[in-house]
Amino acid sequence: MDNQEIRSIILRKFFEFNQEKPRHVMGFESFTEMGLSDAQIDVNAKYLHDKGLIEAHWGLDSTRPGFAIITAYGMDVVEKPETLGRQFPFIQNNIQIIKGGVINSVVAQSSGNQSINISESFNQIYEKIDSAEDIDSSSKEELKDEVREIEEHVKKGKLDPDWLKEKANKIKGKAVWLGPILQVVITEAIKKYLGL
Repeated sequence: MDNQEIRSIILRKFFEFNQEKPRHVMGFESFTEMGLSDAQIDVNAKYLHDKGLIEAHWGLDSTRPGFAIITAYGMDVVEKPETLGRQFPFIQNNIQIIKGGVINSVVAQSSGNQSINISESFNQIYEKIDSAEDIDSSSKEELKDEVREIEEHVKKGKLDPDWLKEKANKIKGKAVWLGPILQVVITEAIKKYLGL
């Protein structure tokens, strides 16, 4: 995972946390649980802090920030990637579903004019599972089977948010590091389905 992906994950996590608990600070423990090192968290949190997207606080001898909160500017960047997000390439790397029918024509857009099929996004998830070194081959196959169920559900266009959430939480329970990419794909599919 490169710094751009890490910045995107951190900013989006703080955005989602703020939606659930406005004006509350959030710690960085969940990023460690996702497999990020203190150095990766520190360098990317400092970047987001210096750019004014989050307000992070470090202890005197800490190797990473203790807690942070997303700023109003950070929220604007997440909510308006097509305008404010242009200044931050890591925002443009997130998959966003283009307007159009969900069934057999779900298309995703990444930075620039490049377009990819949603299937490619799921292929990236399968690649992340295959390249994971901390789980055995049997567990990898189980994870891929569960992700396939979500992929088939999304492609059919019959989206049940409760079922998707339950399935995603089950997967995150086994591989927390899959959460962010899976969440982006599911969230965008639901938003598209609802016409948002």
